[in-house]
Amino acid sequence: MHKTSAAFLPHPALSLLTLLVGQSLTHGAMAAGLNTGSLDPVVVSATRTEQGSFTLPMAVDAVDADRLRDAQLGVNLSETLNRIPGIVVQNRQNYAQDLQVSIRGFGSRSTFGTRGIRLLVDDIPTSSPDGQGQAASFDLDSAKSVEVLRGPFATIYGNASGGVIRAITRDGSARPRIETGLLFGSYGAEKESIEASGSAGTLNYLIDASQFRTNGYRQHSQAQRQQTNAKFTLPTDSQGKFTLVLNAVAQPDAQDPGGLNAAQLAANPRKVDPTVSRWNARKTLNNEQVGLKYERHLDDEDDLQMIVYTGQRRVLQYLANASLTAPTAANGVVDLDRKFGGGDGHLTHHGVLLGGPTEVTLGASYELQNENRKAFTSIIDSEGYTQRLGNPTRFEDDEVTAANTYLQGQWTPLQHVLLAAGVRHSLVEFSTLAYLGSTPGSAQYSNTSPTFGISFQPRDTVSLYANYGRGFETPSFSELAYTPIISRNTLTAGPALNYGLRPSTSSNYELGTKLLIDADTRANAALFQILTRDELAVLANVSGRSFYQNVPGTTRNGVELSVEHDFLSSMTAYGAFTWLDATYSRGFASQAFSVNGTTPPVTTLVQAGSHLPGIGRRIAYGELSYHTGVLSTAIEARYSDKVYANDTNNAAAASFAVFNLRAALNQRVGDWRLDEFVRVDNLFNRAYVGSVIINESSNRYFEPSPDRTMTVGVRANYEFN
Repeated sequence: MHKTSAAFLPHPALSLLTLLVGQSLTHGAMAAGLNTGSLDPVVVSATRTEQGSFTLPMAVDAVDADRLRDAQLGVNLSETLNRIPGIVVQNRQNYAQDLQVSIRGFGSRSTFGTRGIRLLVDDIPTSSPDGQGQAASFDLDSAKSVEVLRGPFATIYGNASGGVIRAITRDGSARPRIETGLLFGSYGAEKESIEASGSAGTLNYLIDASQFRTNGYRQHSQAQRQQTNAKFTLPTDSQGKFTLVLNAVAQPDAQDPGGLNAAQLAANPRKVDPTVSRWNARKTLNNEQVGLKYERHLDDEDDLQMIVYTGQRRVLQYLANASLTAPTAANGVVDLDRKFGGGDGHLTHHGVLLGGPTEVTLGASYELQNENRKAFTSIIDSEGYTQRLGNPTRFEDDEVTAANTYLQGQWTPLQHVLLAAGVRHSLVEFSTLAYLGSTPGSAQYSNTSPTFGISFQPRDTVSLYANYGRGFETPSFSELAYTPIISRNTLTAGPALNYGLRPSTSSNYELGTKLLIDADTRANAALFQILTRDELAVLANVSGRSFYQNVPGTTRNGVELSVEHDFLSSMTAYGAFTWLDATYSRGFASQAFSVNGTTPPVTTLVQAGSHLPGIGRRIAYGELSYHTGVLSTAIEARYSDKVYANDTNNAAAASFAVFNLRAALNQRVGDWRLDEFVRVDNLFNRAYVGSVIINESSNRYFEPSPDRTMTVGVRANYEFN
């Protein structure tokens, strides 16, 4: 029998929170002038201005360049962001579908790419105005830091902002410098990289390029990725500067292994379903974008920032058809050509109100995406290779625009009290021009999202906060793409987009504390509740197509904890824990269809209290590291509770705990610096499923993770005189 979760539930983690708060309040050794260092990271995503995170009334964390590069491949966000509570980044072992990213449950339903989370690189959106994003756009080799903003204040970023992930590219070095890297790993993993940075007169530059290849742990999962990221900064005078950012990602013919059912998983987790190999499921991706940012310090009180950007994304995808005998598959090939662009401008004013300092930001943004969408019949030629037939069977132009205005600010009316608030109005419009095999349509969604919070510091080492915000999330074009048509025993896609879908809305509540227990120890804790209406959920996944529906409501109650402690000067222990009770607050009917329509669909009532699929109830990360001037080594541990794969909760990936080991050396010889590393993932060779495909209609839910793998790498860095 399922339980409901309409309010915060007691949890053992709260006793630890109480203990930590009490210790910080009574600790007498900490006083003003404490050098917090990395214990109080400077972040930008929370307020759009650089600011220490400790006094802010919101949950925000940052991973700096040292951690991003410490014995890591530098390919996927899953390498490092799982250390932050509240966020789960699953590597599907499928580069055709990208990572599975969720923050407090937002984004967990996505069958490919990133949904419900706002992605930014150097303040330039890599999420489209409909909320779809690609984590592959993040170049980790050149990143200065990656920030993660969770909770109500993420809603100030507009549509589909269940959280914000923001990458910041490093500035070029003061002296010209060049770095090359080479790594090799299990299952044919290889990566070559090169980076040049420095200054030429007043121009500062950083150019980074890399190529990654893998044969993949599973059959039919071979992939390669070429990535380039460049940043150029040119001051106009002492008060202003231009920053040009260019980013390009190419993934040719990334094979798509799909999921496995329970029997296939038990027999051989490395294999694929026969339909995948027969139809050679794969995807080719090319994404290029360029952005220009202008920043100016107008006077002692006012700062201006303006951004314009444009780009293009091309996708050619061959889907795995359910049939093992038919020579052709209707609409088995999807061809997308997307152009996007936009701009953002905001003015920040620093002043004084009733004796207390204030900061107010007023801004507006506009985003445009135009997508030329074609579908073709796929055919298996005489050599057994899947191709597309000549003329498209579906041809349409899809356009989405988002116009936003926002106001946010903070005020310190008393010495130890900070008030923060914001409001954003969004107007998102979708339209379809149909040319062949489709029908025209349009939809318009508007929403005003307010948020506000307060923090209080009873001591210099304790910050208590509370906040609230309302958010909304429109369907993306990927979710609108297929209108479910039920004919006898089969589910097929209709000619119109599914404009009957409604946007989901949410109310977000959060209580938290940030503690500097002593000069070497930091602890953060947050309790939250998120209530949603009209949550967008997967209705069914059939032959590579995802059909979506609105469900009445969901409730997410959660606790997040993190603790970091330095032992002496050479050892650091870090731990993070998330407890998330995410359930459907009201029941609804769900239908499951057989692969070939041979049996009638099965209708099941998803009861109130059923857990949301794709979300583990308990997630934990721990790390013990040792570091000197020339050596760093660490053991990492990660735990995930079982994850349900469907709404009815009758299929689940089992809980798992895995351990990783890493070690790195560095040497300096004149103007050279050499870095070598080795890492072993899944040290104890645990068999586990790292991610699931939610509501997969043929029960192929499971995406298994690799067994024990090893990676070795070296970087050589030369700095010119």
